[in-house]
Amino acid sequence: MNSEKCRTAALRYAGMYVKTRGQTEDYLRRKGFDKEETEDALNMLEEYGYIDDTSYCRNYYVEACRKGRGHRRIIQELERKKIKRKDSEAVLAEFLSEENPEYRQLMNEILTEKQRALKTAVRMLNEARAEGRETDNNFMAKVARRLYGLGFGSETIYSVMGAVMKESRKTNDR
Repeated sequence: MNSEKCRTAALRYAGMYVKTRGQTEDYLRRKGFDKEETEDALNMLEEYGYIDDTSYCRNYYVEACRKGRGHRRIIQELERKKIKRKDSEAVLAEFLSEENPEYRQLMNEILTEKQRALKTAVRMLNEARAEGRETDNNFMAKVARRLYGLGFGSETIYSVMGAVMKESRKTNDR
């Protein structure tokens, strides 16, 4: 094949919706382009701003937080999007640092990890109460499993579950 065809295919693929460098590379390799053609096309896409893994990580993190996902799950999802774990963790460490001028605004917008987990747990508790279901230990285990599935860490889950169990006991005692 040739380099121009590879560039055209890369532009068409990356132009559909935002892609990572790894996703685009996989696509071009599946299309049969060799390593040199693929690398040339990827460099061209980066130069013109069609692919930018740093921006992708930041934007993906914010959107995933808005959807109530935890940090661990977001990192896993970025890996599935062909961004190496060490790269995504480095980008997010810089992005979520106090030195980032947008950090405070960002934290107000997406809530902290614990606040997102607590919001999910309280929502589940309120739904169960509204449906007249019992909020016993089995229910609490279900909430903890849900939080784990959303990618929240053990420390966050233990802290949230303590608060939720305390709240549940208060209402059960009434």
